[in-house]
Amino acid sequence: MEFIEVPSDKYEEYRHLFNQEHCPQSFVDSVFTFKSVPLKVDNEENPNIAFLDFTLGVIVVGDPDTIEEEDIAKIAPEKVVIVADVEKWRPKLLEYFRGRLFKIERIKLSHKSLNLEKLEKLKKPLPDGYSLERVDRKTAEMLPKILQVHIPVFYGSVDNFIEKSIGFCVKHGDKPISMASGALPHNKHLEMQVSTVDSQEYRRKGFGTTVCIALIEHCLKNNIEPHWEAVNEISAKMALKLGYSDPKEVYHYFWKKKSIHYYWYHLKRKFSKK
Repeated sequence: MEFIEVPSDKYEEYRHLFNQEHCPQSFVDSVFTFKSVPLKVDNEENPNIAFLDFTLGVIVVGDPDTIEEEDIAKIAPEKVVIVADVEKWRPKLLEYFRGRLFKIERIKLSHKSLNLEKLEKLKKPLPDGYSLERVDRKTAEMLPKILQVHIPVFYGSVDNFIEKSIGFCVKHGDKPISMASGALPHNKHLEMQVSTVDSQEYRRKGFGTTVCIALIEHCLKNNIEPHWEAVNEISAKMALKLGYSDPKEVYHYFWKKKSIHYYWYHLKRKFSKK
C-alpha cells in the first residue's frame, strides 16, 4: 500500500477525521492551522487510514484491519511513537509486533476546571534577584538547552517560535532558568511545555509553578485552551495543583526490531509446539 501526501491547500477536507478523543487536539490544531507536518492518506476520496507524521511520532486514525504489517511499518517506522485509538489499534499492533511492541504511559488531564481565581491564590513572590518575563526574541536566543529543546524540533527557528507561540520565563538576573511555553505552534489549542534548569539551586523553588501560572492566565484571558498531558506522576501532580482535573491514563506505542521479549516469545512458541 502506498500512502499519499495531501497538498496543504486540501488539509481542511480531512480535519474531521481527527476529531476523536484519542487525538491530542493541540497537535491536530497546530497541524491544520500551520500545515506544519505531512498529512498522509491511503485514498484521497475515501480514506480508510489517515495519519499526521511528526517524524518523532504519528497520530493515526482509521481502520487497522484494512492494512498489513508492512503498511504499519510505513506509517510508523521503528521507535516512532504511535498515537492511536487503543481499542481499535492495540490488538492489531500486538498481532503484528508481539514481543517487539512497547507501551508508553501518559496521564491526560482536563483543562476545563482551570480558573483565574485559583491561579491567583497560588502565586508567590519570587526571591530577590529573580524576575518573571514574557519570552522575547533576545531571551529565546539565550535559553539553555533544557528550556528550548522543543524549538528546533517543532518550530525550526527562534523567529518561528516567537511568531507562532508564547512563553513565560523566570530569570535569575539575566539568565533564563525556567520556562513554560507552547510545545509546538498553536492557535486555539496550546500544549503546555514546562522545564526548569536541572540544578539544586533552582529545583523545588516553585519556579515551574510560576511560569505555568503566567502562561495559563494568558491562555484563559485570550480564549486559548491550555492542554496538559503528563509524562509522569510529578508532572500530573503539578497539573492538579494548578487546577487541572480528571486525570486519565492514555497509552502510546512504539516498536523495535530486536528485543529480549521478542526472542523470548518466539523461543516459547518453538518449544510449545514440540
